[in-house]
Amino acid sequence: MILALGVSAWVSDAPLLTAFKVYQILVVQLLVWIFTERFGAWTSLKTMLWGMRSCVLPSQPVPSSSPTKYGSLTELDPEPSRLVGELIAQTGVVAVLQ
Repeated sequence: MILALGVSAWVSDAPLLTAFKVYQILVVQLLVWIFTERFGAWTSLKTMLWGMRSCVLPSQPVPSSSPTKYGSLTELDPEPSRLVGELIAQTGVVAVLQ
């Protein structure tokens, strides 16, 4: 997959950006492979999940304390109940890169 993405970078609208993203995917893949080989699949997965949990859980009380500041109005629900990042920072570029 990484090889196919790397080859397709030359026909992309932004070949340098595509090549950089392919490089990032390659580095992440290599790190996962190294940690899995060294510590085992179960320990690596458990550590990654605990790391993600430690990043997500502290951010949960913030929108709950002030939903109007972090919530967004939708057509279906007039209450500001949808949590979006646009009110905190611009997310258009991040969405394109992801």
